[in-house]
Amino acid sequence: MLKRISAFLLALAVFGGITTALADNAGTSSNPLITKSYIDSTIIPELKGSVDRVVSSYAEKFGYDPGSKLVYDQIAGRIIPDEYSVASGYLAVSMPKGGKITVITGGSVLVSFGNVKLAVESGEVIDVSAAHRASEPLSANVRYFAAENTKAVFEASEDAVCLVNGPYMLSGGAEPLENGWFIDIDEYSEYYEIIVQLTENGIIDGISKDCFELRSDMSSRAMLDAVWTMAGKPGRSAESWAKTAGINSIPYGDLSLTRQEMAFILYRYAVNRGLNTSSALKLTMYEDYYDIEPEYADAVRWALDKKLIQGSIDTVIEPGDIMTRQQAVEALYKLLNMS
Repeated sequence: MLKRISAFLLALAVFGGITTALADNAGTSSNPLITKSYIDSTIIPELKGSVDRVVSSYAEKFGYDPGSKLVYDQIAGRIIPDEYSVASGYLAVSMPKGGKITVITGGSVLVSFGNVKLAVESGEVIDVSAAHRASEPLSANVRYFAAENTKAVFEASEDAVCLVNGPYMLSGGAEPLENGWFIDIDEYSEYYEIIVQLTENGIIDGISKDCFELRSDMSSRAMLDAVWTMAGKPGRSAESWAKTAGINSIPYGDLSLTRQEMAFILYRYAVNRGLNTSSALKLTMYEDYYDIEPEYADAVRWALDKKLIQGSIDTVIEPGDIMTRQQAVEALYKLLNMS
């Protein structure tokens, strides 16, 4: 028994020490350990979320009960120091001037608003959006990830709100924000009323309980869930309803939707609800009309006519461009109030 536990802990020690100190060229192809692809495919799946998840993964591998207090205490203590907490998903943190968030390997911080400065005590902090070392000034809504052998302090130079994920420690008056609303959508935002109506009707959720994230890509899962809810949730699921509604070419999942795909989903919803989907709009008035896939042409024509979608300028459609959550909620709100 002790021999097997020792083997278990040895594996964790190997996991915890899979890398050495980072080289000067961290983030480049010659040092792939902390490139964006490595972070997304290897580090984050192991470290993101709660200690429970990591413990469960290794306990299952070695045949132990992850609920065992002895196993949990021995493993968890080797992964996260006692003085650190672990945020599963993104935790909103309110920071007064001088407030600090300290993160270690596997921790991430996003600045929602306010000015925050970064002090790296050891290792490297990576700007995940660009896969290179973080540099000041820090940008809003960018994930800053603590790579291997890293300890870093994010300190507010004025009142700020950040989102933290993974192992973290708060000091200087920083504390979890419990406001019951998305920290990135204030009551003066032009999207406030839109998001209130959509969320109160269960049509769409934020990416976490604290963050809505208008800039993120809109997934087919989120869009199909939304229109299925607007339709009254017929059938067993949004995925099964989509097939009966004639949405067969767009898989249900984490696929980022293009403009023409979103138009098609909205159009098929409207058809199934008996809404008027006729339109005399001429697609040839747009410079890139030939980029529209034939099966989506009627949907794009109708969606443009109803102003559910639009290109970056009046003369183009950009049917293959990825839709953001901001564009999606605008379209859903218009469609909801059209129904």
